[in-house]
Amino acid sequence: MNDKKISTLKKVLSTTLVMILLGSSFVFCDENPISKNTKLMPSGEVIELGVKLKYPIVRSKLNRNKTLKESDILLSIKLNGEEIIPSRKNIEKTMRVENLPLKATCYRKGKVKSIDITSDDLRDFEFGYYSYYLGTVTAIDSKGNFIGLSHNLKDEQMPFDFLDNAVYKTCYVQTKKNTLFNTGYLVTSAEGDKIGKFTGSGDGGICGKFESYTYNPNSAFEIGTPKVGTAYLYCKSPVTNELKMHEIEIAQVGKYVSQIKVVDKDLLKYRGGIVQGMSGTPIIQDNKIVGGARAVVKSNKRIGVMTNIDYMIKNCNK
Repeated sequence: MNDKKISTLKKVLSTTLVMILLGSSFVFCDENPISKNTKLMPSGEVIELGVKLKYPIVRSKLNRNKTLKESDILLSIKLNGEEIIPSRKNIEKTMRVENLPLKATCYRKGKVKSIDITSDDLRDFEFGYYSYYLGTVTAIDSKGNFIGLSHNLKDEQMPFDFLDNAVYKTCYVQTKKNTLFNTGYLVTSAEGDKIGKFTGSGDGGICGKFESYTYNPNSAFEIGTPKVGTAYLYCKSPVTNELKMHEIEIAQVGKYVSQIKVVDKDLLKYRGGIVQGMSGTPIIQDNKIVGGARAVVKSNKRIGVMTNIDYMIKNCNK
């Protein structure tokens, strides 16, 4: 992102914000099939993103072994100078041999480290080979192409490409309340059905294609430019679990992102505002799609940021 864009973002994100959803970065094709002149049907559906990791990540320690740390990414293992690809099969095979002297290369807090380790040490760690994230589909077109999430899936813990990915349907969304912090969070029941793939990721969110979908032209909206005033989040009600409009206010408009405030009483009562998993929730104003929820203020989830729809379309695959 160039300095001008960063400056614009900083003006709107003047309060400390936390990203709603964190994930990983990708390398994909260069073109987004959705055009800014296309009518889009708002979705509001919460989906699960499943990805196969290129490199295993240390999820937890089973003992007090200090050779590796949680969130270390295992890039390679060498035995007698010969590199072993750190796939699940190879790691489990190496674990079965006792006391093999190994040289491991891992990624830790932005730095690559070389560590002396043994096959016995490997057995003291639980490795993750897949990751799953919740997010919301913003809109789809008549051909099943979709955009969503409204922000980059970059994650400092996993700054590498995925080998494969899929989009899974969630059966329902339930809101649970944390009375201590007066905020809610989403609980989903996944049907486990693969419904598509996402083919690109950028600062504007993700884009992809559904394998099967329903498109109703009567429910499609033109793409619009946000303005200060009343607008609506189109998401599942925390009370009825039905997709409906929830009132918000667009408080400040920027070129790339705009500031929003949740007004809807149900969202405030049961969730405290915008919560993790709602990133990408479509925002409707004057019968046009104007953006998707992007981030919230860490200390006050009723105040947040939306990504303007034009920026989403242009930057969901860069």
